[in-house]
Amino acid sequence: MLKFWKNRFFQFTLTFVIAFLFVLLPDYRKKITDSPSSKDLFGDTIRCAILINPKLNDKGHPSGYIYDLFRNFDNAQNCTVKFETHGSEFAQWVKLSSGLTDMLIINGTRDSVPEIFEDKFITSVPINVSEDLCVVRKDKFDIIRTFNYWFSSFKMSDEYKRLIKKYYRRYIVGDDGNLYPLRKRIISPYDDFLKKEAESLGWDWRLLAALIYQESQFNIGIASGKGAAGLMQITNDIADRYGINEIYDPYENISAGVEYLKYLQRRFARMGISGEDLIIITIASYNCGEGRMDDCMRMAQYDGRNPHKWSDIKEVIPLMSKEKHIREADLKLGRFRGEETINYVDSVLSIYQRYRRIIISR
Repeated sequence: MLKFWKNRFFQFTLTFVIAFLFVLLPDYRKKITDSPSSKDLFGDTIRCAILINPKLNDKGHPSGYIYDLFRNFDNAQNCTVKFETHGSEFAQWVKLSSGLTDMLIINGTRDSVPEIFEDKFITSVPINVSEDLCVVRKDKFDIIRTFNYWFSSFKMSDEYKRLIKKYYRRYIVGDDGNLYPLRKRIISPYDDFLKKEAESLGWDWRLLAALIYQESQFNIGIASGKGAAGLMQITNDIADRYGINEIYDPYENISAGVEYLKYLQRRFARMGISGEDLIIITIASYNCGEGRMDDCMRMAQYDGRNPHKWSDIKEVIPLMSKEKHIREADLKLGRFRGEETINYVDSVLSIYQRYRRIIISR
């Protein structure tokens, strides 16, 4: 063995190997350290706002895609991306800069960073064919690094292909200005769930889809100035009533909305309202509230009409803005400018009729 050790070739080879390891091992260890793992964001909550136009467009449902994309990211990274209501464009940049939100999703071809913030942020790789991007502050680099690393692999998966197929379908603009699907079996990415929920309500699922379209155009990220949010514009009170934890989760939002519709429908059924009037009055009440609908019925009765017929209620709603009628009919909630509710019901029913013509029932 000692003789072998003295061999010059062996000594040269061993020296070369040791030098090779000495030079490359630190770099190898650095690469391992720099590669994100599923524990880098473990337990973190990432507050995210969407700046892109999240509404249904002729190419599909961008907000639904983004929500499901980040649910996959959550599961892989053991973190939570929490979507928040979006305000004005500049306000969102201010919130991101000040740390009130952690991430902002923008369109890379349309949106630009305000000049006063241009050195503060970094962006992700594009997350879809529309060139949407995730933006974070530079001190949150670990979020972008982890997302880019995960997304480069996720983009090769069958799940990614499923999301693209599910959310990016083509739609056409109807003569009423609404968007309608090209295929005769699909209205939205949530059709299977709508069919199940509508059955529990006793409705044609296409009517429930029409109501959701009227509420949000299937935009999961929309929020109103009155605090309603998501696909069915659920308020925090309704979310709390039905145990909803994530108001922007499309399935939780639909479940809460349907539960509220069932409550309204049972309430009016106990008054003796039935058939088509029961459904339409339920829809109207979903828009204006049950207390307002009670006042509408009082006004119909005061005017000598049938308070259980929508056609009669619709006729007396304009009277509810006049002080004389408010007092004499003993309206509990005062003045009501109900044109919005009448237009809401008409629009839902119009969209439903269009769906009936172009969408196969099952």
